[in-house]
Amino acid sequence: MNKQEVNKCPFSFKEILKRSEMPVPEVKYFNSFDKTKLAYYDFFPKGRAVSSIVILHGGGAHSLAGGYEVGADTLRKRYNIRTYLVDLRGHGKSEGIRGDSPKVEHVWKDLSLIIDFVKSENKDIPLYLCGHSSGAGLILNYINFENKESVKGYFFISPEFGYRSGCCNKKLKYPFAEIRLPVFIISGMTNGLLLGNTKAVMFNYPDDILNKDKLIINYITRNMAAAMTPNNPKKQFKAINKPYGLFIGENDELFDAEKVSKYNNFPDVNIRKKSECKIIKNANHLSILLSFGEEVGKTILKWQKV
Repeated sequence: MNKQEVNKCPFSFKEILKRSEMPVPEVKYFNSFDKTKLAYYDFFPKGRAVSSIVILHGGGAHSLAGGYEVGADTLRKRYNIRTYLVDLRGHGKSEGIRGDSPKVEHVWKDLSLIIDFVKSENKDIPLYLCGHSSGAGLILNYINFENKESVKGYFFISPEFGYRSGCCNKKLKYPFAEIRLPVFIISGMTNGLLLGNTKAVMFNYPDDILNKDKLIINYITRNMAAAMTPNNPKKQFKAINKPYGLFIGENDELFDAEKVSKYNNFPDVNIRKKSECKIIKNANHLSILLSFGEEVGKTILKWQKV
């Protein structure tokens, strides 16, 4: 990455690029409701699993981009938590038009089937949902999905709760995402009948990152963006009725850590007492992926002791 690219890069890849290569499970697939094959990686602990967790990546990324496998390995080895990294449709090794979903609801239906599938493989142990960046926004939307499947709790890592969240870092010189507003306006006016499958959000991934990892894509369509972007994040977070973990890096380049942590004030007091909210010292938007496994693992064990 040359000096000019570094200056225009919205967040740091330095820590992630330094991570050691580690073996990962062989990719597996299962069919979603429309026969789309969704890719996943099953991090199975050697001992008896005490719980299971599904981890969702951010927009344009995939399960082995950025360090998700580091957290998954921590969860299985240190906490005996069976961990599933899942590529969203149109991302990574999953099928589907790149960065797209035929309809907004298809992404949420996929998640319901993922949850049902993981439950079928792990009977009698609790299941949790975890999302990083836009993956966290997807979970917040899913919580309000009429046909959602029940889980024991949620984890939001460096959460991208959308343009209405009030959490964006106003000091950010170069934005990570560029919005094609006319696409959203026209699609919204037609209830998604027009331009739903049109590129609507462009990501400013550096060229050398895109060249290094051919599975990363630098855009998502309006339908995918709508599936992953909360429309009323404060109201939606207030409605959470399960324990949650809310973790944000102290040096997150995209979001104001203090503003993100204030979301912890929204849910009912009884839910807040069971939940965890923490600003992770020295972590940024991506480097938090190298340490979030410890935070999530400790939180799950704490919940299960109650």
